[in-house]
Amino acid sequence: MLAWEIARQWQEANCMTPFEELLGWHLSGGLIYSTKDCFLLAQEVTWDPGQKAIVESRESRVDGQQPNAWFVELAAATCHNPIKEFLRFATQPHEFVLWCRQSKGRKHDIHAYKWAHLARRVNLSPSPLCASAPLRENL
Repeated sequence: MLAWEIARQWQEANCMTPFEELLGWHLSGGLIYSTKDCFLLAQEVTWDPGQKAIVESRESRVDGQQPNAWFVELAAATCHNPIKEFLRFATQPHEFVLWCRQSKGRKHDIHAYKWAHLARRVNLSPSPLCASAPLRENL
């Protein structure tokens, strides 16, 4: 099974939004990475670490505040580390990388990590696309 098929299967089993709708939204305003082994959908958002909440997304941005995080909405991989792949292809680094993880009794538990922390964990230098951006400190 290809990575995008795994992602689609998970999306359809766990979410109300159809996979095609989510994919279409990301075609016009998000980030899509797809190879046979890795599939990711992400968008730029503003994360408030004090509130531990996404306070602005593309749909709610009104005051021109710059995003400080990537929210990885859907990811699947068959043999690669999807986080390492994301850090490699992201168009620019942001201070945070977020994703949801379902855990016991709690859906949509947002996990937030500093970009630099993840880059060090996967033994990755800044992306060539982002070489001019400094890595940030750990949380």
